[in-house]
Amino acid sequence: MSNESGFILIGASLDTGNLGVSALLTSIVQCLHSVYPDISIRLLEGIHNPVEQQVRFSDEQLVTLGNRVGVRSNKTLWRPNHIVHLLVRVIIARLLPPKLRLRWLNKNPYTKAVVSASAVMDITGGDSFSDIYGIRRLFFSCLNKFFILLSGIDLVLLPQTYGPFNGFLSKVLARTILARAAKIYSRDLQSLEQIRNLMGNKKMRTTPQLCPDVAFVLNGIRPKTEQINKIEKMKAEGQTLIGLNISGLLYNGGYTRNNMFGLQCDYPSVIKKIIFKFIALGNYYILLVPHVIPPKMPVENDLDACRSVYQDLSAEVQNKVLVLDGDYDQNEIKYLIGRCDFFMGARMHATIAALSQCIPAVGMAYSKKFFGVYETVGMSDYVLDMRNLNESEIIERIEELCQNKAKAIAILKNTIPAAQQKVFSIFENLH
Repeated sequence: MSNESGFILIGASLDTGNLGVSALLTSIVQCLHSVYPDISIRLLEGIHNPVEQQVRFSDEQLVTLGNRVGVRSNKTLWRPNHIVHLLVRVIIARLLPPKLRLRWLNKNPYTKAVVSASAVMDITGGDSFSDIYGIRRLFFSCLNKFFILLSGIDLVLLPQTYGPFNGFLSKVLARTILARAAKIYSRDLQSLEQIRNLMGNKKMRTTPQLCPDVAFVLNGIRPKTEQINKIEKMKAEGQTLIGLNISGLLYNGGYTRNNMFGLQCDYPSVIKKIIFKFIALGNYYILLVPHVIPPKMPVENDLDACRSVYQDLSAEVQNKVLVLDGDYDQNEIKYLIGRCDFFMGARMHATIAALSQCIPAVGMAYSKKFFGVYETVGMSDYVLDMRNLNESEIIERIEELCQNKAKAIAILKNTIPAAQQKVFSIFENLH
């Protein structure tokens, strides 16, 4: 594989405020850099930002990304980088003789970037290749995939969740893409079954394969803040730290603000009861851990939810609760999560940050993605599906799992190294 052509990544970013999505990007770049240390890596995103982006793996190691391929999907259809313009261009190219085709594509810098790539990899935010968040999000993510496929470049679907696809259009979009992708990796067995059921006897270019979530390989980096000094002092004094990620999306009832995900419990009430339960047990301190802090989407904001919960606590309880409110990136928040003795969260990549450091972590699930990802590291018992459990059942199960955390640690010490090795291995076989 030529080191001059480079890779393009879709569906992961450092700019969304979602540290899970940032963890995906950083992990992918880390894996690619370990195999192809000199290759160019570019992002295909919905914005064109000339600001140079760097991905770090440690305090000393930084990788600078290439210029973004800024593909737009707004109302400015006339722009040369609008997805509709680009789709029309690649469709026309397919009608041209081979000698004219490349010349035609190279006239546009955005199609030129794609056809020059060694491969294009798409991770769709980890869980957005589905209509669970609405058909609009799925549709626009599929437009980028069609752009790549119509360009004649290999599309590699990195480990992610597939489905559910509930609507007719969703099924059509998914079938069309899955049939033509060069490689398909699923991060859970349920998604492999979803693909098999969806595709039926339809011919596919490749056989989908299982691979754990790429964020299992993310490195933690110690932040330089007063909070970490305080946390390390607490650990040195023998305090037990319980990490609790609070999802702003669930705290606000989803995008509809009306229990969008059909939980059988009152999520804000469960969060407070978890805090009260551990405080009552004695020598426990609670770390409230935000993992999604988008600048313009308050319904998603974990930090706002953490602060709201904290403000509702009595002064006595507040003395044993700490909100991680620093400007932490995905590597730093993983390091902080790594100081915990036990963890719980509804943001799956917050819990992956714990699991990958062999810290028992309860996945407070609102969708099917948790079970399958946890299953890949032998921790499916630690998934509590809030769509099926009431408040008392959740609290009781959390207490039981915390008491038996030594068994979970032993399992993770065996499964995590194997999961990390598998993730690195798929990037060795891209050509």
